[in-house]
Amino acid sequence: MKPALRIPGPALLAAGVAFLASSASAIDMDGDGLNDVWELVYSAQSLSASGDADGDGVNNLDESDAGTDPFDGASRPTLAIAPLGPDQFQLAFEQVAGKRYRLESSFDLSSDSWSSGSPHLAPGAGLMAWSAPAAGASMFWRLAIDDIDSDADGLLDAEERWLGFDPKTNRSDRYDTTDLARATAGIAAASVVTVSALDDRMSERWPDPGVVVLRRSGGLAPLTVNVAFSGTALRDADFTTPGLAGEAVAFGAGVREVPVELAPVADADDGEAAETIILSALPGAAYSLGAATSASVILDNETATSPPSPKAAARFLLQAAFGPDQDTDADGLPENVEEVMSMGFEAWIDDQFNRPLGLLQPWTEWQAANGNSHGLYGRSNQYAWWNRVMGVPKLRPDAATTQLPDP
Repeated sequence: MKPALRIPGPALLAAGVAFLASSASAIDMDGDGLNDVWELVYSAQSLSASGDADGDGVNNLDESDAGTDPFDGASRPTLAIAPLGPDQFQLAFEQVAGKRYRLESSFDLSSDSWSSGSPHLAPGAGLMAWSAPAAGASMFWRLAIDDIDSDADGLLDAEERWLGFDPKTNRSDRYDTTDLARATAGIAAASVVTVSALDDRMSERWPDPGVVVLRRSGGLAPLTVNVAFSGTALRDADFTTPGLAGEAVAFGAGVREVPVELAPVADADDGEAAETIILSALPGAAYSLGAATSASVILDNETATSPPSPKAAARFLLQAAFGPDQDTDADGLPENVEEVMSMGFEAWIDDQFNRPLGLLQPWTEWQAANGNSHGLYGRSNQYAWWNRVMGVPKLRPDAATTQLPDP
């Protein structure tokens, strides 16, 4: 029990913490009394239940039950009490996502005198505080902490939140395997890391970054993967890596993939050739490398007078027409995207006005005569087509109240 705190006025208050027996059980496959997922998150597998790794006065078992960090003296289950004025006080504690809390009060500390408030299931981490009037001669408060298994799958809500699972379903992310089976297998499993390009092309003067993704299978523990950059493009001169300062990519507990963004840098307005960026995963502790250990991204040169890049052309077609077509050859670029790239924006628009008019009337007459037999009415693709044709003009958007046809 913490020392009593005197608040101006007649009220004497004290605060403490209690742990309740939960109807749901934590995973403890090694039988050491500590939550295995908690051990995984804080790399606490070597701790004993009776020890106090951070010397904060709370043993490791209580830290495990509370979900706090056993290596951080400032992270511990505690209920703080402070005056808010002459006749009010505040109770506050740091909550852990997925844990359930109750405030209990007593006038005399006898075992049958405790009155329990409504349970609070923590939606996330952060400070939780209540204020109340300081009435009566004395009052004792304690914070009761326990666990809940909302989806009854054998994993506590706090365990699911630590691992990035959904505590409302027993198969997070629509996996065939249950969350409990994934967790118990992943706690002891080794991580295998692979690398692949998610967006493998970027241009110097187009803001969309290239993206390389590191993925891991097997393990669920927090992980740091060593990486290296190579290729003809130079980091910080030709591209930057927002969100990645060094050459180590961190996976949180349960995280399966981490994207690495490669932001282009517009350098001299010259005619240099396209450059390559290669991101490779290197060997390290607590993981092995899979078959694909590197991925490449092309950095296209772009000057102030360069024709549109593939992404710029595709974006333009989304605004000016029905978007990019499907590609009909092996180069990965739709033909109408290549057309915009070769002609430029202005020439492409001029060419549209030089083409024969397309009329809606023939389609309307055909649909009136044949629509029922072909089951066209009410189809989502019909509605999508109609909305695109009759929606806000793409080349010259107007205010919502004055939508005029394009000239």
